[in-house]
Amino acid sequence: MKKAIRFISGTFIVLGMPFLVFAEGEPITVATVNIYDAQIVSQDNDIKLTFDLSNREQVQPDVRYAVELIKQTNGQQTMVDEKVYPEVVNLGENQTIKKQIDYQAPKYLAGEFEVWLTARNQSGLTLSVVNPGKITLKGDNQYVEILADSCYMKVASEAEGKKYTLNQGVDIKSDEKLIANCEAINHFTNSISVVPSFKTNWRTSFGQDIQTAPAEQTTLILAAGEKKQIQYEIPKPQIPQAYDTTLTLKDPQNQDVSNPITFHYVLRGLSATIQNLRLDKDYYQKGDTAKASFFWSASADNFPDSRLGATDNGKMTANITIKNSQGQVCVATQKELNQNSAIADYTLPISADCNNPQIAVNIQDDKGNVLDEKGFDIKSKNAPVLAQVVAKKPQLNFWPGGIIAGIVLLFIFSLVLIFIRR
Repeated sequence: MKKAIRFISGTFIVLGMPFLVFAEGEPITVATVNIYDAQIVSQDNDIKLTFDLSNREQVQPDVRYAVELIKQTNGQQTMVDEKVYPEVVNLGENQTIKKQIDYQAPKYLAGEFEVWLTARNQSGLTLSVVNPGKITLKGDNQYVEILADSCYMKVASEAEGKKYTLNQGVDIKSDEKLIANCEAINHFTNSISVVPSFKTNWRTSFGQDIQTAPAEQTTLILAAGEKKQIQYEIPKPQIPQAYDTTLTLKDPQNQDVSNPITFHYVLRGLSATIQNLRLDKDYYQKGDTAKASFFWSASADNFPDSRLGATDNGKMTANITIKNSQGQVCVATQKELNQNSAIADYTLPISADCNNPQIAVNIQDDKGNVLDEKGFDIKSKNAPVLAQVVAKKPQLNFWPGGIIAGIVLLFIFSLVLIFIRR
């Protein structure tokens, strides 16, 4: 399946084009979310940004956004900070929402940096990337710098010279140790004692936080201006999937004193990912046909040149349920997934009126184990059922109004008769 899929270049996303995949040579749209009119409003203490978050086709749930700070050094781009905002946005078809956000850059950063806004879903699917401009920071430069271009990963059981890059996504077994290696330099004017802190997210930094058992780590002491090689074991989750683990160094007061470095890797085993899930409408009436589509991928270790080969997923099924806001089932079905296609499109007969639909999808293996699941509540806008209720409201006052009008007419008619008789 993987070999039949190609992604378009991220450049097209920046230009506002729909996100496409090429499945067996045919382009297929999997998302049409874009960021427009992004501006840096101010950059005094708090940096303020405004932008429009827009969607064109179908209903697009599960949209998150982030600010990324990029430094250009000798033609190389390095991300020195990232803030992923907690808000999750569901966008209807042809809907645009305006956002204003605050971003606080680390107080130690100094110099010129590029600001990037990124929209992704929680599975890590990139929806849009834009660059609203540059900022100049005047920090105190008092921090421990982890040199990103020096960092790599290695598997403890392998030969010393075998290295893996930060974004390579090396696949490892649950009983193997993955070691983070970097150089760090102390920019403080005094010596400092630091310990590592790790934060793990499901698939990417946009995914949910994952709890891991902390590995035993040693304290590092750096003299003023000293550069040292640092090595730490990366704590691993239990469930097979792709993960991002971000390393920062903390001082004895548990304050971050370094830039973050993110390591992307895969824990081997049977898994699946619903990359994106969409509906064609935000409401349905009984007798309608809903169109549900999702972009999915098999086990995370199923990629070219994986270290230990791909895990065979076997037969997999998708369970799809749509309910209305009263909890009534509008449709429930189970479909076998086509292993040769990353796009699953289904037409589903609706058996009940379905305003504010709630959709839930999961992927199961042949033993009934749930490998991934997604669920979203979607707010209906201008649904015909609601419009009919509004249209009937004036009729409720028809008879009282008619009675009053009749009394008035009768009174006038009586006056006219009296006048004529006189």
